[in-house]
Amino acid sequence: MNLLSRALLRTGGVLALVCVLGLSVTNGSAFAQNKVDERYSIVTVDGKEVIRDSVDRVYISSPVLSDGTQITLHNYKSILEESDIVQKNIEQEKAITAKSGTEDSLTKDFSAASLITIPSYDEDLGWQATGTKVQVSAWVQCPAGTTACTIQSTNQKTISHSFSTNVESGWKEYIRIGASYQFQYQLATSTSYTLPIDPGKTGYMSFRPWINYTRGVVTVKYYTNGWYSGSTTSGMVYANGPDKLSNGEANGIYAVEYPY
Repeated sequence: MNLLSRALLRTGGVLALVCVLGLSVTNGSAFAQNKVDERYSIVTVDGKEVIRDSVDRVYISSPVLSDGTQITLHNYKSILEESDIVQKNIEQEKAITAKSGTEDSLTKDFSAASLITIPSYDEDLGWQATGTKVQVSAWVQCPAGTTACTIQSTNQKTISHSFSTNVESGWKEYIRIGASYQFQYQLATSTSYTLPIDPGKTGYMSFRPWINYTRGVVTVKYYTNGWYSGSTTSGMVYANGPDKLSNGEANGIYAVEYPY
């Protein structure tokens, strides 16, 4: 699979996802704004290309997938940009769609003792993007005038799931079952990765997890004494959980970061 296609695995790319959401991609959109206020850029520091993150004020180098495959800085930059753009648009959409809902002639004259509720989840969109980075190593200071030093991912971190605020507690398992991916509640990062840091630099190893996302609606059907009494459908609900490697660890991208 082409690495860049992973950022929006089930949608066909960032443009496809934005179009499904009905968001503009013309001038003034998040895409256009990203070109004006570019967060990530590739620059040369001490003769070596790195990614410059102007928000976190760090340089990023040596990105590697969880399976040990190195990726180019240009690929990693594209993944970071796509993930940031899509997540910004999703947060904007949440505020609009989560408030809506429908009711199908729900009968009100029933007792709680005779009422049976059966929820179900219908996903209308699923995608994958990188989540918030975590620091997975101690700070390492590599002396100037020496060979490159190494950083090891000794600080194990737990990557957890999340549900939107309009998800009722009794719906969560139905969303987990109905999502188009294997929903994970939480996974831990690896403690076995080692990456180089250049002489004269002080930095740490970061990990950006791959996060699987789902969006859809929950329909609750009501039955009273065995008879159908009606249904209610929620507004759009959202959930996400970490992507899982075959060894049970959290999937993601490791890199070295140092401040500027």
